[in-house]
Amino acid sequence: MGSGMTGTSGTEKAEDRCGKGTKVTKAHSGRSLLQVMVGALVVLTLVVVGVVAAHMSGFHRGPDTNAGRQGSAVPVGNEARVALQAVPVKPSKADAQGGIVVGQQGVGKLRGTVPTIDIYMDFLCPPCGNLHRTLDTSLFSMVKAGQINLGIHFMDFLDRVRSDEYSTRAASAATTVAQEDPDHFLEVVASFYQSDFQPEEKRDGEVSDSRLAERMVSLGVPQTVARRAAGGEYKEWVRKVNAYTLTRSELRNPDGDNKGRMTTPTVTVNGHFLRISHIKPGPDAARTALCRAIGLDPGQVGKADELPSIGGGGKPFDI
Repeated sequence: MGSGMTGTSGTEKAEDRCGKGTKVTKAHSGRSLLQVMVGALVVLTLVVVGVVAAHMSGFHRGPDTNAGRQGSAVPVGNEARVALQAVPVKPSKADAQGGIVVGQQGVGKLRGTVPTIDIYMDFLCPPCGNLHRTLDTSLFSMVKAGQINLGIHFMDFLDRVRSDEYSTRAASAATTVAQEDPDHFLEVVASFYQSDFQPEEKRDGEVSDSRLAERMVSLGVPQTVARRAAGGEYKEWVRKVNAYTLTRSELRNPDGDNKGRMTTPTVTVNGHFLRISHIKPGPDAARTALCRAIGLDPGQVGKADELPSIGGGGKPFDI
């Protein structure tokens, strides 16, 4: 009996010790789980910040440039520029720096007395899509009214995050339209950025040539032109434009977190870097800021008899 009672007591004590041990283990496990969760949250935050930064940046430090006229500096011995000029198949309607500029009279026909707004962008870049979806209607109205010239500069650095070379292929397609069906050029650019078409970064599923062609045909581009555009005839030119653009020091951020870096979208007015990162959030903030930069009241957008005060060579106002 005594031995049995002792055994029972020992068992109870053992169970009690085991129970306490279990409680300690659970508490430790709880703390460990909390630490893991906090650590994961920190990592997730860093990843999100990194992704946002990646959306904004196509950073590459190119060679120093000779400071010439603002916005038109030509690097001496710049191999990227030489390579761009040497591309055998390039659009005749693009300028020497790889821009396709649209004026009131059409592609390549600039009006010298009004500002030229240049946008440097990648068709896969989410912030570029946001900018275009916000401003394209106003920009196109100003082009039509002869209030501005609008330059489009393609970049393709985001090809690295997808397997289908979408950035290069979309830019090549739009370039063909600029050459063969210029009246639809800006419309194609805007359409490729619409939220129902612009693909996501690092997302499986290629955008086929036929889908690009169908999109352009839906806008009124002739089928023969659309098929040719989807064929990628200007892909090599787009790659060389991207490589050269990244060497242009006048396009690098002059201040802020991205100081010294080329980011997309980049906007210049009459060749002067526009600090779009200074634009405050708001449904009409970007449009208001752009109008301020060129010296035009937002209510005057699209009115042919009202021209921006900075003209064709003035420096933009601070935004």
